Amino acid sequence: MRRKGENLGKAVYLGIVAGMLVSLVLILLAAVLMAMGIGSENPAKLFSGIQYFAAAWAGAVSGRKSKRRGYLVGGITGLLWSLLLYGLSSIVGAVSLGDWWGKIGFCFLLGAAGGIWGVSRD
Repeated sequence: MRRKGENLGKAVYLGIVAGMLVSLVLILLAAVLMAMGIGSENPAKLFSGIQYFAAAWAGAVSGRKSKRRGYLVGGITGLLWSLLLYGLSSIVGAVSLGDWWGKIGFCFLLGAAGGIWGVSRD
């Protein structure tokens, strides 16, 4: 049951925006470090790690905003975050959904964990 003034959709939206911002900053930082020769030998693993961190961060922000049900709000945020990234990557190149099932599930779990952390951070 919703409490008065509680808007879970807004919490999910703010979480996804926060995930996009932290992902953008980390990708730019990684690109600069790789251009300087300090980067990783395997950029695919680095970018997957950035995706997972952004999913957890998005879950934490949405859990903090919702103040209740952090596991649910964070999980939904992580799920929508991974589906957004899947949609963007399928536009850019040929990506199969079979390759993404593990990433989608892991982003859901990380988002839920982040949501729990975000609620309990007060």
